[in-house]
Amino acid sequence: MNLDFRLNASLEEDITPLFGEVATSCRKKYNDIVTSASNPILSNIDWWSENASSRNTYASALFHNVCCIELLKTIIDKDLSIPKKIIVDSKELLRIIQLIKEEYLLEGMEIVYREDISKKVKSFLRYFYYEWFCLVRMARIILSRVVPYKKSYINTGKPLVLIDTFITSSYINEDRWYGSFWDHLDREAKKEIFFVPSVVDSSLTKFYRILKGIRSSERNYILKEDYLTFTDVVYAYKHKYRVKSIQIGKCFLGKTDITGLVEEDLFTNRDIHSIMESLLTYRFLKNLSLTSLNIRLFIDWFEGHSLDKMWNLGIHNFFPNTKRIAYETFRSFPFYLSTYPIEVERKAEVIPDVFAVQGVGCIEPIREFLPKQEVISVPAFKNEYIWKDRTDVNLINKVVLVAFPISVKTSAKILDFLIENSINSASDDIIYELKPHPVVKASAIRKLLKNQIPKNFRFTKERIFHKLLFKSSLLITEASSVCLEALAVGKPVIIIENTSGLTYDPIPNEISKDMYMKCKSVHELEFALKKFLFLSQDEILTNVNTGKKIREHYFEPVTKEGLNRFLDLRKIKD
Repeated sequence: MNLDFRLNASLEEDITPLFGEVATSCRKKYNDIVTSASNPILSNIDWWSENASSRNTYASALFHNVCCIELLKTIIDKDLSIPKKIIVDSKELLRIIQLIKEEYLLEGMEIVYREDISKKVKSFLRYFYYEWFCLVRMARIILSRVVPYKKSYINTGKPLVLIDTFITSSYINEDRWYGSFWDHLDREAKKEIFFVPSVVDSSLTKFYRILKGIRSSERNYILKEDYLTFTDVVYAYKHKYRVKSIQIGKCFLGKTDITGLVEEDLFTNRDIHSIMESLLTYRFLKNLSLTSLNIRLFIDWFEGHSLDKMWNLGIHNFFPNTKRIAYETFRSFPFYLSTYPIEVERKAEVIPDVFAVQGVGCIEPIREFLPKQEVISVPAFKNEYIWKDRTDVNLINKVVLVAFPISVKTSAKILDFLIENSINSASDDIIYELKPHPVVKASAIRKLLKNQIPKNFRFTKERIFHKLLFKSSLLITEASSVCLEALAVGKPVIIIENTSGLTYDPIPNEISKDMYMKCKSVHELEFALKKFLFLSQDEILTNVNTGKKIREHYFEPVTKEGLNRFLDLRKIKD
């Protein structure tokens, strides 16, 4: 047996289940490691702007490497077959595994350091990302001065609500983050709501399009660039030098000192965009505090990333009387650890005061590592369609909706898997509606495919998920919050598991397994398709009724009371 511990590499299929078990046991250990690293530097802004401190397991390799160490120890302790070769792409992981080899006297086990060329190129280019980002942001500041804001909100004197959101050139007039929230506000409430978008697109042309769009929007926007200066951009740029002086606390995994592993993750972070955006957000808040604006409430679109850390730290430092609310529209994903608050983050004031989830079933998971955290349930604005009963939910056809994740590589892998099943299957009349992630183009997925796309596979141009969902018999996806949405309207779900690493399971344990299946082989996929595409009317009705229970538990309906709870208006009215 060989073990390929490189990030995004493939583990042997028979070892993947054990890797999942080990990763589950590593969740608290990982939190403890980040806590140990953070304790001596709780107020260090540069530390909290990094992915290592955020516990964003999608962006940082630290959790993966910790799991690899524990997997090797588990294999040894259980007297399983000792690997003949271990491949790594981390020098610190190489050093630690060599120590383990010496400790356990593992003769004959070869440890190989092998870094992909693409990773080497990206590691080299990261030194230029800072310069490029600075040029782009300075140009955006200039553009923001060229297209002035027509509304006056500086001297309103009215306490305002700031809402953290995102915007792309494709979603200027549509809100895929807060759904119907704005539509339920009355005229007076709309006057106090101001969205502060982080622009996802890096193109200056698209930024200009976004700029013109939000300047003329009926919604109130505060653009970061309106308050940022070249000095702020230079401050963010100098992070590349300041980060070198960060001295984290000692970190241990059991008796193994892994401080060097954490430092490696910190000093080799290639996600320069997140770092710079986070630091500029902090400086934006500092500059905003110098105006006469009165901010009574801040709502954070929360995923626990470094951007969220800087939003909350900035509000705490510069608007100390402002209440902070985290808005989480999904739950589960046990390995997505940045969404689970921990005590050291509370001490550092980098997480909100209150967490707002979209259903009572989502409350307790928030408290897994922080039992006393205040959590409230608020309406599921993003998923209000779930509460609109439809007659076509009982639709029987052979249309399968495929919702791809944000990773282009994973999307292509899933599509190849589905095509291979289609080629080998006798059911060639199934129509696959392919929906890329909103920030991913279909052409990007096509470029990575190994197979030619058959005629019964078609990329859709429809951007509204639920319109496609109601026209389909079932949903196929990977780690996506849309799984719970589909189940809530009675649609079965097939989850394509990661056969070579961790599966970010999006479905809570209490959901009936009659409504979904996890597949990692073509045989399992074919079985699942036959099961869900040929349901009887009674089985479909049972799924719809089960879906109603799911929506009641995980999706709070939109009400005036719930809206006021979200906007923290109860105490004000009392």
